[in-house]
Amino acid sequence: MNKKLLLKNISNRTTPEEKMAVMEWLEKSPLNREYYSKLNNLVASEDISPYDNRELSERDRRAAFKAIKRASRGEADKRNTAIFLRYAAAALLLLSVLLNFHYIFSGGSKDEGREAVIEEIPQTLFKPGEVTYTCYTENGVKGRVILPDSSVIWLNSGSRIEYPVSFGKDGRRKIAFSGEGYFEVVKNPDLPMEVKTQKGMMVTVLGTKFHLRSYSDENYESAMLLSGAINISKQVKKNGLQKVYETVALKPSESVVFNDILKEEEIVPADTVKNLAWKRGELLFTETPLDEVFRSLERWHGTDIVVRDSSILHHTFTGSFTSESLVQIMEFIKFTTYADYEIIANKVYVTRKNRN
Repeated sequence: MNKKLLLKNISNRTTPEEKMAVMEWLEKSPLNREYYSKLNNLVASEDISPYDNRELSERDRRAAFKAIKRASRGEADKRNTAIFLRYAAAALLLLSVLLNFHYIFSGGSKDEGREAVIEEIPQTLFKPGEVTYTCYTENGVKGRVILPDSSVIWLNSGSRIEYPVSFGKDGRRKIAFSGEGYFEVVKNPDLPMEVKTQKGMMVTVLGTKFHLRSYSDENYESAMLLSGAINISKQVKKNGLQKVYETVALKPSESVVFNDILKEEEIVPADTVKNLAWKRGELLFTETPLDEVFRSLERWHGTDIVVRDSSILHHTFTGSFTSESLVQIMEFIKFTTYADYEIIANKVYVTRKNRN
């Protein structure tokens, strides 16, 4: 299959005949579907343009390998480390797709700290054998996905979505989701969109703009409506006794937060400034517990943070960052809280500040 045609299909520019040819090619082999999924993932993370018809040249390959070598030797200074490693990882990913479907996952230590793992999504939405695309953004990377109906999803770091090759075969637009995303859904009253999170929240949409947050390592998940209307269903516990499916109809400028521990929901005013700061390229913390701050920094900078004294995690932190390096942010946290830190082998170890 011609790579140009695959990129053309990813950007929804194929004719019906071309789309059918791509669909037939996808049905022929799991390797074909795997290749297409990873190619689509590159487009989603903006590491390759869907309108770029160039094949990877020998010069491109050499440049990519050079970047990876330089990263491994630690030649980037501290200020540019996060950006440098991001592009080195992107180069490695591009090579992996083009070299016989090999893919390299980046994860955290299993011995200590939190793993940088993007959770698999339960497959209950999709029928057995149904062809789907999977797009994800690793820690330190953000991306944008254009769906078959031209709806657009912006993905924050550590997020994952899965959706079928084409919408409408069963009267729905189905999306499986984990992480954090901003959705702009094309209106179609005859074809509602259903977004299901890995924690079991179901969002039913006709056409609207909304925000979802559902990370596996956080004890809550939330939805925020900016315009239009959405219905949200989730299993909750009523009166501490019986579990039922609660359905919430959100209005614009409202958010619903489901607490995983209490199994209860709360509707609050939408905080668009805070919830969409990442989309603007900003890290924003307002009286945020340090545990959540460190998780956000792990995703934002693609590194591991190991907390050696959990007593500091209940303290809060307030700050706003855009282009600051991880070292600069950690220095600010050190100056304003009880936390101290050291960096060893690209991993941040956090301890309680010595009061002496």
